Amino acid sequence: MSYTPGPWHTEEGYTANFVYKEHVFIAEVREEANARLIALAPRLVEALEHVRFWEAAFLSKDYGVNTTAVKLLFKEVRQVLAEVKGEGNDNPATKG
Repeated sequence: MSYTPGPWHTEEGYTANFVYKEHVFIAEVREEANARLIALAPRLVEALEHVRFWEAAFLSKDYGVNTTAVKLLFKEVRQVLAEVKGEGNDNPATKG
C-alpha cells in the first residue's frame, strides 16, 4: 500500500476543510482540527519510522530505564506503522 507523500496542506472552504498536496485531493472534513491531523499524517509516519530505526540501538544498551515499558512503546510503533502500510491482520481500515 502506498500513499501520496507529504507534505500535505489544509485549506478552509465554505462548508468544509480540504487536505491536499499540490493538485492532489486527499480528504474533505468538516472540522479544522481533523484536517490538520490528516495533513500531518505523513510527518507522523516519518517520526515513527525514525523511532523504529533507533529501536535496536536503544535496546542494545543499558540506559537504566524500564526496558519492558520501552519494548511496549516500540511494539506499539511497529503496530501503528504496519496499520498505516496496510500490513498485518489487525488493520481496522481493511476490515469489512
